Order: sequence, then structure tokens, then C-alpha cells
Amino acid sequence: MELSADDVNETVRKLNGIANNEITAEGNDSSRLLSTESLKKIVRNSKDTVPQMVILGAKGSGKTYIYKSMLLAQTWNSFVRIVEPQKVSNNMDVPIIPLLTSQHLVGKIVNTIKESVREANKKLQDIIFEEDIANQNFRRIDQYMNKAGEQDWHSMWEEIICDSVSNQKFASLSEMDEYLEKRQKKLIFIIDGLEDLVNSDQQESQWKNVLKTLCQDVMNDLRYLHYGNIGLIVFARKDMTEEAIRKNYAQFENQYSDYMLKWSPAEALRLALWLTAQANPVFSDNIDILTATKDALEKKLEMLWGKKLGKSDSREANSARWIIAALSDFTGQLQARDIVRFLYYATKREGGGKLVYSTCTFSKDEDEEQIERFLGRHADYHLVRAKPCDGMRYEKNCLRSEE
Repeated sequence: MELSADDVNETVRKLNGIANNEITAEGNDSSRLLSTESLKKIVRNSKDTVPQMVILGAKGSGKTYIYKSMLLAQTWNSFVRIVEPQKVSNNMDVPIIPLLTSQHLVGKIVNTIKESVREANKKLQDIIFEEDIANQNFRRIDQYMNKAGEQDWHSMWEEIICDSVSNQKFASLSEMDEYLEKRQKKLIFIIDGLEDLVNSDQQESQWKNVLKTLCQDVMNDLRYLHYGNIGLIVFARKDMTEEAIRKNYAQFENQYSDYMLKWSPAEALRLALWLTAQANPVFSDNIDILTATKDALEKKLEMLWGKKLGKSDSREANSARWIIAALSDFTGQLQARDIVRFLYYATKREGGGKLVYSTCTFSKDEDEEQIERFLGRHADYHLVRAKPCDGMRYEKNCLRSEE
């Protein structure tokens, strides 16, 4: 199926707006979430028990986006329902509480944070958290990190978690766990923005212990609690975690490898098609975007960017493979943020601008025929004759080198 010129233009216009919203989605109330394999494993492995895990990912992999989605969901069941509805469990209507939030985000979603805490207070009834709990904890940790000398971060993290409850005094995580058990309650803390804590020389010497202790010691403490009523999800940068946990890091990473936010070429194409289908539902016809193979995703996206960079029968690169290669780093890794930004800038149109099409070939199918094809599909563009410079000449609407 091939879209008409009008359909293409309308799809591009809508896709630009959708991509722009997704770029800033960390700071808005968007609850849309693509159910990736890592997200499915997160909810599948926490079907009947509170999650206790570290979610690793590179910068731009979507950690903060998922953190915000959990806050919007307010309870674990609601989050599971977004990711994989059939995995919802009756005994996991557990409130999600922001223990720490990125300082770059907190001002943008302050209402979301407050609403999440209010919902938690309703469900827990006699355990109350302050609405600015995340901000209070950030300031407290920041003060600890500015103190001279090594700190006992193991005790400090336990103290921070226990003191987050404003109307009860818990001396230990074990005491909090027992209190929750007597009232048949559970809760899940989530942490993001640990990298924001590193902004001075003094803090530079502390952050490794802060991260290492949280991800290893505190997480192990929670697993050994008798009743298992306290969940914790830590969103952490993979590069920072690897720097902090030098000893046996491979073993640590393997423990959480199922939850790592990695974007394979297939997942990247899935994200591109998922967003495009929101702009034009025809892109979701006769395909299950969430389970489709890489080849099926490539085929469907040909309606958006063509099969090849040139004509379908040309020797030009395959569009999907070229885009994936262009967005990947030297190790072949790519991130969700880059995919969304590509869609945004590729569909951006500003009045009065000029588009220069330049090649290094005399081939007609890559030069004038490609221009004619583009103009035929985009009625809002027209050809402008450029002034030839020395050594250049015009030939069939193309400015060519005379050499």
C-alpha cells in the first residue's frame, strides 16, 4: 500500500507533533508506554512479590520516562496493566512512592509526585508520607555527601528510607516490614536521579559509595526481610554503576540483565512504527506492532520512509538499515531518545526554508528522477533554480560539476 501525497503530508505533520511531545514526555502527563521485552520481564518477575531490582540503562534509554510512568500509574497493578494486562495480580494493588526524583524532572512533574504520594497515603492509611518526600530526601543526601570523610552509607540509606514515613518512627527496615505485615500492607519505593547528586569535588569522592551501597547492600537487606513487604526499584546509569561497583560487576549486571533498557534494531523500529501508527492508524493495519518481527516492521515502515534511500530498484541503501546504522554508536548501541529525536527532526517543516539535495553521482535515478519523485509526493515544495558557480552547469534541473 502507498499513501497519497496528502496522506503523507498529514502523517508527517501529526508525527512531528507526537515526536515533539515524546521528546518532552518526561516533563508532561503522557502515560503512553511501549511495552518492550525488558518491561515485560520487569512485571512478569514481580507478579506476586514486590519488585526489588536495579534497572540499568545508558543516558537516553528511557529510565526517567519509565520512572514517570510508574508515578502516573500510582500502583503496581496499574503499571502492570499498561505493560501486560494479563499479568495483573489481585494481591499487588501496591502503592508506588517516589523516594528520590531527578532534580531536572521534579519541577516539571511536581503534581504527579504529589498525587502519587496522596494515593499511597490513602492505601496505607496509617503510614503517611510528606508530598515533597523526594525533594526532602535529595537535600538530605546532598548534605551527607558534602560532609568530609567517608560516610556510613549503609546505615544512612536505611535511615533515609525509615524516616520517609512522617507519622511513624521505625528504627530499622525490619521493623517497618513487620509493621506492614500486621496491617497486611505492602509498598514500593522508586529512585531516579542519582547522577544529579554529583556536582562538587566533595561529592565526586562520595557518589560511588552512595550508589554501590544502595544497589548492593540495601537491596540485599530488603531481600532478607522476613515478610518481604518493602519493594525498591532503582533506576541507574549503567556507566556510573559500572564505575561504582568495580568488584564482580559482571555478576551484578547479570543479576539484572533481564531488566536492562537496551534498544535492539528491532525494538528501535518497533518504537518508530508505534509512534507513526499514532499519527496514522493505517500503519497498524494487519500487524501486531508489539510482537512483529524485524522484517515485518521494516516492511510496514516503507510507507513512511520508502524501501531505499533512492528508488526501490536502485542500488541505494535500505532505508531502515541506514537509519538504524546512522543512529547507533560505534558499539552498535542506540537509544530511545535518539529514535524519537530523529523522527521529530526528519518531519520538521518550517516555512521559508530551503532543502538542498546533493549527491556524488551522475545517475539519473539518483539525481533528477529522485527530485521529480520527491516533488510529486510533496506538493508544498517547489524547485528553486540556484545560481551556478564556476565549474558548474545546469542540466535537467540539476546543477552539475563540469568535471
